Amino acid sequence: LVFQNAQVVETLRRSEDKFARAFHVSPDALIISRVLDGVIVDVNEGFCAMTGHRREEIVGRGTQEIDLWADPDDGTRFVLALKTGGRLPETECRFRTTSNQVLDCTIAAETVYIGDDQCALSIIRDVTERKRAEMELLREKQFAEKLLESLPGIFFLYDSGCHLKRWNKAHETATGFTADELRDWYIPDWHETPEDAAVGMALVKSVLETGVGGAFETTLINKEGRFVPYLISIGRLMTPDGPVMMGVGIDITERKRAEEERERLTAILDSTSDVVAMHYPGGGLFYLNRSGRRVLGWDEKAALGSHSLSELYPSWAYDLLRNEALPAVGQAGSWQGETAILGADGREIPVLQLLMAHRAPDGHVEHYSSIMRDITERKRVEQERLDFERRLLHGQKLESMGVLAGGVAHDFNNLLMAISGNLDMALFELSPEVSAREHVANAMQASQRASDLTRQLL
Repeated sequence: LVFQNAQVVETLRRSEDKFARAFHVSPDALIISRVLDGVIVDVNEGFCAMTGHRREEIVGRGTQEIDLWADPDDGTRFVLALKTGGRLPETECRFRTTSNQVLDCTIAAETVYIGDDQCALSIIRDVTERKRAEMELLREKQFAEKLLESLPGIFFLYDSGCHLKRWNKAHETATGFTADELRDWYIPDWHETPEDAAVGMALVKSVLETGVGGAFETTLINKEGRFVPYLISIGRLMTPDGPVMMGVGIDITERKRAEEERERLTAILDSTSDVVAMHYPGGGLFYLNRSGRRVLGWDEKAALGSHSLSELYPSWAYDLLRNEALPAVGQAGSWQGETAILGADGREIPVLQLLMAHRAPDGHVEHYSSIMRDITERKRVEQERLDFERRLLHGQKLESMGVLAGGVAHDFNNLLMAISGNLDMALFELSPEVSAREHVANAMQASQRASDLTRQLL
């Protein structure tokens, strides 16, 4: 019996030695305190290293005496839990170090007996870095969530099986589908035709396999059954579960409508025979319709950004535009007048130009537009009219002169007839020997010559 008792004592001693060694070499902070009054019985090196306290300074003192708890209520709850339950499941708390640093920790306690004293063996773990990492991860997650929700378009993430796993609220709003309806949505279900679906699937599989993403235009169905044009950009993301495809999409309905409207407007402007040009306030051309290119001899795909307004006009017309037209547009908003443009052969083409300013909401001029109509034919007709009027006036003058000359000739002829008659009677009455008869005869001959001239004039 004595031998058996000695064995038990030796076993207990060895057990206590093992416990002591394990207690002091544990990487966790360990503390033994009496349940009854909370007095600290022992602490290990891990506890001293974590809190900065020295063992001899705190053994024999209460846990609430050494300013260990950052929140005193944590200490109160700890003592109360031990007194009522005898154990404490792992819970979060905060400890204060001797350098006044506050540590986020977890603490768990089990009841042990040292002699007749009921004690609590508490295991304390510093989780400050873990909490910081969790908080950083939470902030990153919140940032990512906010970022996804603030995107102007839709966001989506598909697994390797091409099923939708993640999306933003804008995805639901844009398509009209609820979260339950979108969950596990299959990529081909978005597309209008099997051909479109096949192209979409091939593209997604290529991204998942190669990691090479890209942007493309497609259409996606909404809940109303209407296919909406989208600009989609996709890429691959590697996850622990394998590659996934994620991307964003922007509804380009308005852009498509604007492009179609621009195409219609361009077709209209290209169909007119007038020259239509648009330029910035600095003089750089950014639009010239087909008639303008034809007149100037420019190639259909000429880079307009490299051409300036001065290339459209002869020097005098360009000066007119700068010195008169543009200032007038600045005041009245438009200007109309006659000017000229240069043809491909260097010929000046007279045009009637309408110049207008297009302003931004704040009032500054964004660009100018000009509509120029070739008035060469009108000018030719006007010149012919002027020539005709001049010829007509000349003819009228000649006619007036003829009428005047005819009237004078008739009147003069009547006078000559009276003169001739009187001279003839004088010759009849004068005898041949009278010296005055010769003078009368000479006057008679002059009268006959004047009569011949009057007939020629008539």
